[in-house]
Amino acid sequence: MAQREFLGSELRIKQKGVFNLEEFYKIFTRWFEINGYSVDETEYQDLSLTPEKKLLKIKWYCEKNTDEYIRFVIKPSFLITVGGKVEVEKEGVKTQLITADIEVKINYYLEKDYDEKWSTGTALSRFIRDVYDKYFIPRRLNKLRGVLINNVKAVFADMKDFMNMNRVQ
Repeated sequence: MAQREFLGSELRIKQKGVFNLEEFYKIFTRWFEINGYSVDETEYQDLSLTPEKKLLKIKWYCEKNTDEYIRFVIKPSFLITVGGKVEVEKEGVKTQLITADIEVKINYYLEKDYDEKWSTGTALSRFIRDVYDKYFIPRRLNKLRGVLINNVKAVFADMKDFMNMNRVQ
């Protein structure tokens, strides 16, 4: 079985206001793709609460293979309560936006032996993997931990900025 190493606690953003949800979705799907992650939408639920109000539950699984042994995984989830549609004029252009409460949670971890080449074999192959982890890659592993943490901090800051900049009260 692949080994998961969680590098920090879950990050959360919660914001209430008027948003362009379609733009948010496109920007952050693109953010992950530009940074080398594949994006898989593992859950999308659209629940109608009333004729105008609905609840969206969205989960993504974003992964990036650094090599044949180590993979970065970032799992953002979005809980969006849509209150209704609003027309806003910004710089002379009318735009259709939504009023919403948005909560974003981001979990992330580093995954070693993600293809399970060394985990599912014999006791000898597991021993070799443990020796490799302990003596051959600690420096590279520390560097990769830093890269993943910086990626998560960057996407978190960008989401926070987007939600504050595009918020209209």
